[in-house]
Amino acid sequence: MKLNDAASDALETIGAIAGELSEKDCERIREAVEVAMRKAVSVCCDENFSVVSEHLAYDRTLMDRINEETEMRRKALISNLSAAG
Repeated sequence: MKLNDAASDALETIGAIAGELSEKDCERIREAVEVAMRKAVSVCCDENFSVVSEHLAYDRTLMDRINEETEMRRKALISNLSAAG
């Protein structure tokens, strides 16, 4: 749903509650609803960014551990092959 559609839906609801609204009142309400919705979308994006960042940080830590373990095993394998040869 587009922001403008959601604002129009909200405007219809507000109009039903408040009775007859002038076109100017409708426009002011629509603008206020759009501003509020844009702020809400921004907050959601910021929160999602924070969650994604946490997951990426964990993934990087895990990846570093895997790389360290792989490097240790590679060195041990090379050492064992050198000792056997």
